[in-house]
Amino acid sequence: MVVNNASDRVIVTADRSFSRTELAEVKQLGDDTAGPIVLKYARGVFRPLLAIGDATYGGRYRCSLGFNLVQGSTFYFLTAGHCGEVAKTWYNNSGHITLIGPTIDHSFPANDYALVRYDNRSLSHPGGFTSANACVGETVKRTGSTTGTHSGTAIALKVTAPTRAAARSAE
Repeated sequence: MVVNNASDRVIVTADRSFSRTELAEVKQLGDDTAGPIVLKYARGVFRPLLAIGDATYGGRYRCSLGFNLVQGSTFYFLTAGHCGEVAKTWYNNSGHITLIGPTIDHSFPANDYALVRYDNRSLSHPGGFTSANACVGETVKRTGSTTGTHSGTAIALKVTAPTRAAARSAE
């Protein structure tokens, strides 16, 4: 959906998977304030999209997609290492219907990351937030499938937050 400010219209692009009934329902959403809804049609069918913060499912576990990356012509996503340790195969729905691919590598507890390869070419996997070294004072973001997107300001670098047990033993 796009709002065209010049024509004051809402433009909805639909693929061939939409039924006539569904398209009629979308068209009826227009009102006096939004103006008429214009329908445009795309060739083919939109692919399911996996993006930053989306839920992924492996075994009995739900984890968040950290970010997508590519090496050569092979696509991957990063997630938490504790997720990669317990699940070897990932899906984009809780019913384990649509395969994403396998855990290729993971590190936990020394680090906390896992690398999952996209084996299902019918899934779309766009880029997302840029991974880079933050600097003190910079605004940073993180997105999770259950917690949403949150931002803050980097106040220190290369610092590890102590666990409660470590904090108690230091007292």
